[in-house]
Order: sequence, then C-alpha cells, then structure tokens
Amino acid sequence: MTEDGGRTWKKISRFPGVPDMTYVNMIIASQHDENVVYAAFNNHKRGDFTPYLLKSTNKGKTWKSISSNLPKRGSIYSIAEDYENPDLLFSGTEFGVFFSVDGGKHWKQLKSGLPTIAVRDLAIHRGEDDLVLGTFGRGFYILDDYSTFRSFSEEKMKQEAILFPVKDALLFMESTRIGGSGKSFQGASFFTSENPNVAATFKYYLKDDIETLESIRRKKEDEIREEGGDIKYPSLDELRAQNMELKPKLQFTLKDNAGQVVRRLQKSPSSGVHEVEWDFRYSSSGPITESDVNKEEPAMGTYVAPGTYTVAMSKIVDGIETKLTESVSFNVVTLANVTLETQNRRDLADFQQKVSDLQSILRAVGNLIDDIENRLNKMRVAAKSVKGDNVNILSDIQDIQSRLNDIKISLYGDRLSSRLDIDRSLSISDRINRAVYGTISATSAPTQTHRDGYQIAREELEPVLREIQQIFKREIVSIENELDRVGAPYTPGRIPQLNRDSRR
Repeated sequence: MTEDGGRTWKKISRFPGVPDMTYVNMIIASQHDENVVYAAFNNHKRGDFTPYLLKSTNKGKTWKSISSNLPKRGSIYSIAEDYENPDLLFSGTEFGVFFSVDGGKHWKQLKSGLPTIAVRDLAIHRGEDDLVLGTFGRGFYILDDYSTFRSFSEEKMKQEAILFPVKDALLFMESTRIGGSGKSFQGASFFTSENPNVAATFKYYLKDDIETLESIRRKKEDEIREEGGDIKYPSLDELRAQNMELKPKLQFTLKDNAGQVVRRLQKSPSSGVHEVEWDFRYSSSGPITESDVNKEEPAMGTYVAPGTYTVAMSKIVDGIETKLTESVSFNVVTLANVTLETQNRRDLADFQQKVSDLQSILRAVGNLIDDIENRLNKMRVAAKSVKGDNVNILSDIQDIQSRLNDIKISLYGDRLSSRLDIDRSLSISDRINRAVYGTISATSAPTQTHRDGYQIAREELEPVLREIQQIFKREIVSIENELDRVGAPYTPGRIPQLNRDSRR
C-alpha cells in the first residue's frame, strides 16, 4: 500500500479469514472514497475454492469480508465498482458474475445469455453503461446498459415486480451490406459480431416465478421425496387440469401519448432481472397466419413515429390480466444522420400505416377468394353425386368462378398478357405494393406517385369488396342451401344433416 505515489510502500500480509500466502487476484481503489479499497483473493491452486472478497474503509488498515451469500465453492477472480453508485458492485467468480446493490451485503447472479463459466476480468464502459466480461475460454460478454441497477435496492426487491426507467430509444433504419447480412461476401474468416437489435429495451424484475398446477405438484413431490415419503401418482382429473391450464404470461403494453395501444408484447415469466425488446413497430393488421398462431401473437407492422410512449407490465394467469407496475414513460428519438429526411415523421408514419392497412385488406381478400374457390371445387364434386337434376347448381358454381377470375385480374393483373409481353394497366396490387415497398423503410416523405397510387388502388378496391361480399354472404350460402335440400355430401361451411335417407 502506498500513499505517496509509489515512493514508499507498506506491506499488508494478513487478512481476516484468508489463509496466509493466498494469491491476490485483483485489487481496486474506490472511485468515490480514497479510504475504500476492495481485494479479491484466490486460493484454488491449493484446493481451496472459498470466495474471498474483502473491503477496507481505512486504506487497508483493517478489512472485512463482503462475500456474504456468494457460492461457497466459487473462487473469486475480479471485482468492479459502479462509477456513480458506490454500493453497486460486480464480482466475477468461478460460476459467473454476481452483483450487489448494498455494498456486498447481498449478491444476486446475472444469468441471461451467460453460460456457467469463470469470469476472470470485469470492465465498465462509461459511455454506454455497459458491463464487459472476460471469461476463461468462452470469449467476451457484454451486459448492455446496466444503469437500471442503480435504482435497485433490497427494499425494492421485496416488491412483486419492478419496471425500470427506460433510456431514450434510438429509431433508425439499419443499413445492410452488399450481398446480404452478417459476413456477406467477406468470407468465413472475416470477423463479425452481431449488433444489438434496433429496439427499445425494457428491463424488469420479477420477484417470484408464477406457479402453475404442475409446478405446485412437483414442489410438493420434492418435499415428500426429501422427507422420505411415498409420492402418489396424480389422478386423471389432476393431470387433465394441468394439461388444460393456460400458461402464465407477462404482458408489456405500449401506448402512444394519446393513450392508444401501440403493441402488446408477451414473455414467459421467470424470477429475477430480465429484459424485453420492442422493435418500434405496430402490430400487423394483416390476416392472421398459422405462424402467428404458433407464436401466439400477430406479426410486426409498420414503424411508429418518434415521440413519447409509455410501457406498463402486467401478468396473465388463467386468462385474467392483473397489473403489476405503473406505466413508465420514455422517448423514441431519431438519429440525425439521414439525407432527404421528411420534416413530418408523423405524416410519414400515418401514410405507412394507411398503405399497410390497404395491403392487409388486399391479402385478406386474396385469402377469402382462395377459400371460396376451395369451397366451390368441393361443391362441384358434391353436386355430381346427387340423384336428381344438378344442372342449375353446376351453372351457379361456374358463374361465381368466372366472376372470381375477373376479380383476380383486377387485383393481380392479367398473367397471360404478362407472359405474352402485352401491355397492360397497373393492377390494384401493383399500385399498393409500390406504395408499400417504396415507403416501408423510408425516412423521406412519400412521393406524389406513392400518394396517387394509394388513392387509385383504394378507389378500385371498393367495388371489388362489394362484389366479394355479395358472393360470400348470399350466393355461396344459396348454393349450399340447395345442396342441403338435394342431400349432397358434406362440404366445408355447411352443417351436417341427420336423417338423409331420402336422398334424391
């Protein structure tokens, strides 16, 4: 220990609870108090894996352990102190990294994305409030923006849930390399590393796991097993109740400054500190697909405009939503690094939303036409099996199919003319898609061509929707009623009939 810039030194060789000659793995001076110093000792080469982490508040004259609840067989390699909050400490151990918000009285492990590995070194990036880890044999890891931990406390950790303050979120269009993303054409040896997602990040804390019927049963079985008792196999009713129980979810509801819901994000609940990201997009207004059903959420839509938004956290258990936190306000801001930027981002976002909604209607109409044609094909086959006259039924089916063919030409263009290289006017989908893909990732204002294309497509789509509605709600139903009357085999959309012995 030196107090004169290294001219004279004082040796400190004994530390409470630490075996003599134990290796000093790291020692750091506090950035807040010249009297405070931290030291990490490592004795694993002698078969001693005890975590020795000490603190002195009088320039090394006396020391006390701050290892508290760190793993008993987890050697300590490194320690770091936050540059704003002296009570916020990080410790690298044999089994990962831990943090304390009370100067080392209590420690909690950081796990998300980090394997169980020795953390040999720690560094804090002040510009971004990032915690950088150097591990033994597993490379470097970075915890982005740990600043939320500064507002943590043991008292707050008794709450059921905490949604931490949100930094300004940067909205920008990410550039892409020639040839695609990642390494592109650079070759396998070209070093790349993934950038953080372009998103607003919400960090949250959940005190306890949300228990399910299955987790409660398994916990009881563990207790019986520890006591040496016999475990009873669950009854059929118990297993059925577990199987039918809805999985609990955490929901994060985002709203704009007018209070309108922008997006609902869901995540499986797990105790501890976690984060969820929002990609600055609305939910898609397009038709729900099987992929959406499997993910249990709609696809992403268009980008929002810069401005003030709020996020709130709730839990959904047995289908019932319960609020966990109050709303937290944050700002979505843009980077000033684009050319031809629009002067009105709200107008741009509104136009992107309008053309996306129109494209969604176009896709929905296409799905409906496919559904109608599928039903027509099956009704055509069913009509051939009736014993009576089927001419009128087949004629009505063919009439609808012919009209659908004309509608598809209006929507998607004449593919035969295109194949024969014959000039044709733009279809409805041509106009909509040009407006969508010309503005979807743009930061400049929509051109007049985009606006005109949208307006023309909207006007041309209106009569198509009316005719589709007439076909779907009346004419298809009329044919299905006739098929029921003549005793035709079942086709999708019809309710099966009993007592059909008197088929004609």
